[in-house]
Amino acid sequence: MAFKHQQRMEFTQEVYERHVGNAERAAVAALAERSDEKTSENGWTQCFNSMGWNVMARQLSSTHEYLCIGTLHTTLIALQEALFAASTTEFQALSAVLYEDAVTDAAVLNIMRQRTHADRGQFLGVKFLQLRVPVTSGADVDQEHIYLEYCGTRQDSQGRKTWCVVTEPLAIEPQHSSKARHALGERKFKISASMSDRWTSVKLFRELPDGSVQLTVRAKLQAWTGLDLHAPRTKLTDAAELHHRHKCLGPVGPVAARAKPSGQLTLWKSMGLFIPSGLAKELGCLSRLESVPAFRRLTAGPFAAHAAIGRVCHVCLKSFHLLRRSSSCRRCGLGMCGQCTVALHCVDRTRVGISPPTFSIQHFCKLCLVQCKVESTKCDDPADLELGRSGAVDELSLPSGASRNFIFDDSSSSSMSSSSGHSIPRVLLQHVDRDSIESPRVRTPTSNVYAPAIAFVVSSFADLEMPSQAVTGSPSSPMPKLKIRHGQQVLHRG
Repeated sequence: MAFKHQQRMEFTQEVYERHVGNAERAAVAALAERSDEKTSENGWTQCFNSMGWNVMARQLSSTHEYLCIGTLHTTLIALQEALFAASTTEFQALSAVLYEDAVTDAAVLNIMRQRTHADRGQFLGVKFLQLRVPVTSGADVDQEHIYLEYCGTRQDSQGRKTWCVVTEPLAIEPQHSSKARHALGERKFKISASMSDRWTSVKLFRELPDGSVQLTVRAKLQAWTGLDLHAPRTKLTDAAELHHRHKCLGPVGPVAARAKPSGQLTLWKSMGLFIPSGLAKELGCLSRLESVPAFRRLTAGPFAAHAAIGRVCHVCLKSFHLLRRSSSCRRCGLGMCGQCTVALHCVDRTRVGISPPTFSIQHFCKLCLVQCKVESTKCDDPADLELGRSGAVDELSLPSGASRNFIFDDSSSSSMSSSSGHSIPRVLLQHVDRDSIESPRVRTPTSNVYAPAIAFVVSSFADLEMPSQAVTGSPSSPMPKLKIRHGQQVLHRG
């Protein structure tokens, strides 16, 4: 469904070549650099070193540079698929996961290069992102970022497979304000020849021998041009406050609490640091990158049309009562307690087509979260990784009340989608009530063959006696015999 206000950007050949050349040079320079050379002798200061992250900063006469190094416990293919957004709908769903309640609007304005089978991480386009950033002055600041995103898979100086993501802001004609741009509707924007150097960012995702990913982020802020210069200034009388303002980055403490450079600093919650608000887009989402492959499968995947809440939580099997309230998982529709609930920000699917979009908080169970994480990390086929994303984007255009269910066939890895009033929980082993038993076909974690799932009606695993032989072969092989104690019943598909 097309959005009411569909913005587009148009490039001249000169501006296009200039931006692409800058992005390619930035990627080549970042690949040739070595992070161990960033020492105090070169002006770098270590600001944070904990939880697997190392954050360093350097302040020059006109720029502020930040270097962040961390390890993401996921695969490079999963990150490429999760962070890829070729449409406005996909980019809005991704922005909700990355920035949570800070995002107010997002759009893809132009695409010049698409990914290929040889390079799944290739992309070149223009994106728009609007954030509401809380600052130390107490009032939130609305930031609009129109930037060029350049992505591609390369090899660094040590021969390691590296995915480069370069973002560079664009300068548009200043006579169009934010409200005017929304009022223009289908009118195209023209990029001026002068380019902004307010901030630039280069992210390097290096594949490690153990399968994880090393992330290196280098962000540069040009003076304080990305900050609110028209905000009322607060008089700084304490020498510690003045020192904190010039350092721009420091730990949370009494000095940081007293510093009030109005509209200049924002709190980086995951690291416990104050950073310039102009870098909230680039640095504020780093701690959530590891969870994006699983979170995006949940937030952009199929939703359950009906809830099937029983008397116990289907994750921890604890009974519901006055102090343990029940709710339903938005993905599988089964009941869960508060301790087994994960709250994520999603695009409000009941208001599709309205600009700017609205975002809501949906609740999912931890069992579905683990399943999505396993699916995103254990599968090496990019086509299978797209199942949690591509099918969900089409669901946004379905009528209200309908959901898209994925039914996997045993003979092929392709999926058939159908709109119905019943949701299919995609679980392999589920403790559910007798009235909510459904038997879908799901992908086994260790095989490329889709096997039929079995729903058991038992109170605990002690009631089952499984045969010692492992289940092997194709889905057409006979089902294993199960011995049930206490007269319990087993329902399965033949």
